[in-house]
Amino acid sequence: MKTLVFYIAITLFLFSTVFAFGQSLKIEIFNRTNYDLDSVSIGEKFVGTIEKDSSIIVTDCKRIILQDRYVPFGPVDGVIKDKRRNSEFFGFCGNGKELFLKGEYKFDIYVSETKLGYRLYWDSHK
Repeated sequence: MKTLVFYIAITLFLFSTVFAFGQSLKIEIFNRTNYDLDSVSIGEKFVGTIEKDSSIIVTDCKRIILQDRYVPFGPVDGVIKDKRRNSEFFGFCGNGKELFLKGEYKFDIYVSETKLGYRLYWDSHK
């Protein structure tokens, strides 16, 4: 009987730690470009396709680096079909970068179009 109680206690402990320390990072990305986006990535995490005027929730991301606690650090990776991407180098300042392992974040993706092509960029969700 003591062995059964011991195994039940261990099982309950393991389940409680999974729920207490499980995935605690949730990111929602909204496509505000008026185009379908393909091959979208946030940092090193491949997200996939985000249709225009829709959003996607990412829950299997382990970490995110934010610039000034505002937007993801670095450019948006994504493809707009039949559009030319602006391939000119666009530098980012490394100041204000911070790593986050938990929390809920929402970001918008916008597009800027010029004669050189399009460039996707982040903004905080509005």
